[in-house]
Amino acid sequence: AALTLRILPSLIVSKSAADSCDGFCMVNMPEGLMTRGTLKKEIVISLGGFVAEKMIFGEENTSSGVYSDIEEATNLANKAIKYYAMGSDPIAIAVAGPGSNEYFFMSEKHREEAMQLIYDCREEAEQILEKNKLLLLKISEYLTENHRMDELMLGDFVREYAADSWVREEGFKKKDHYFSFVS
Repeated sequence: AALTLRILPSLIVSKSAADSCDGFCMVNMPEGLMTRGTLKKEIVISLGGFVAEKMIFGEENTSSGVYSDIEEATNLANKAIKYYAMGSDPIAIAVAGPGSNEYFFMSEKHREEAMQLIYDCREEAEQILEKNKLLLLKISEYLTENHRMDELMLGDFVREYAADSWVREEGFKKKDHYFSFVS
């Protein structure tokens, strides 16, 4: 999330055998309307846990813990194409049903566009995590011993172990100052 959005998550909690809480990453999404760029980044972030599990544990050992992340990525990709006009057709799309005259009906093309968006974002998540595998391993190692990591500690880890130089040179953005438009 930190390397995709350039905003540090405020909290990471890992699931352990001694803890009944599911793991999560509290991402501070930018305030305001969702743009095509932030939507794609949110899908990349949603797929990050799944990609990380595959990288660390192998495909055979990915867990059901990624369920809500996969569901979120699917929801976002479908909304992008069906409601936000981020596909090839700037139309509102629905599944055929009574009372849906104000929508066009979903076609195979629209499903393929949503799937392609997910595949593209998964590839981006894979590239980011592969490039920053040391960071992923260091955070994973820390979360094996401690079940939480706050924003300050995460920032220290990212600055020390991330492969991208912008982390140390430019730093992170704040969610309320994320968008900067030139007029």
